[in-house]
Amino acid sequence: MKKSFRDPGLALAVVGGVLSIGAHDSQSQTVRAVHFSGTSCLYNASIQSPFASSPSVEVSAWLGFNTISAGQVQSIVVSHTNGANPTTALDFHIENDVGLPNISNGTHLYLLTTDGIQNSQYSQWVSDEVLPSTGWHHLWIASDTSQVFTNGNYTVVAFLDGIELTPNAAHTYGNTVNQQFFTTPYFQNNVNNAWTIGCYYNPVNGQYSSYVNGDLAEIWVSPLASATAPDLTPFGEFKPVTSLWGPKDLGNYCLIPNHGVIQPLLCNRGDANQFKYNLLPATNVIFSTIPGGTSPSTATDDPFAAIQ
Repeated sequence: MKKSFRDPGLALAVVGGVLSIGAHDSQSQTVRAVHFSGTSCLYNASIQSPFASSPSVEVSAWLGFNTISAGQVQSIVVSHTNGANPTTALDFHIENDVGLPNISNGTHLYLLTTDGIQNSQYSQWVSDEVLPSTGWHHLWIASDTSQVFTNGNYTVVAFLDGIELTPNAAHTYGNTVNQQFFTTPYFQNNVNNAWTIGCYYNPVNGQYSSYVNGDLAEIWVSPLASATAPDLTPFGEFKPVTSLWGPKDLGNYCLIPNHGVIQPLLCNRGDANQFKYNLLPATNVIFSTIPGGTSPSTATDDPFAAIQ
């Protein structure tokens, strides 16, 4: 039976009044989303991390779907190690699969994590369900290679708009099934990882690819704050009138999902002027437009306004 975060038994309450809503609510008239045109991508060569590595990661993103061609990959958030023998550590993307065995044609959600060593331990999780093709939708996924979540013999659990997704058994593999413990690095070779939003960067050949063609809002990435079952209720809720899954504000310094304990690695939100600042307003860490790419523009709407 699929889980839904409409179920009160699954929701972990966020203690009210501990954290103020902060800067973004003070700008409620501003569109809180950016548009990636298919040539847009943001890059930061070194995001400071309080974690050298972790077996876990939690990723939340609101995606305004647009065009994705057959066979195309669109990378939402990617991280790679720096220094000697750099390699991809985390890749969160959607992919329009066509003609592959044992999976329906259409767009699927993917999460790949590695131990940061080339040709070494990794996991890949793929949704069995085909994702929507239009509108704003919430993609949320958590991975912890050190435990099996209550969804069965998998170390990954994922939700689309508050409803649990099913892993595709044929294409979900590596250390995700019958897992062996490994950690995904966020700091390796004495340097912090690099991150891209809206495309994939190959750290070996320096090439960019897999550009998002659509809108993004409320990008949030962190190791899990606790070893308990993951909880996405800080990120969204079913609206009482329409019953549609809509976003919640992540709070000042993006601390609400981690219950005010730790800052996430990434929290990018707001319009085109704000989105490039990671953890706004906590830091001045800026994501830059990639060489030869275009800067994301402010979107025409956002999930806060579109989903009531």
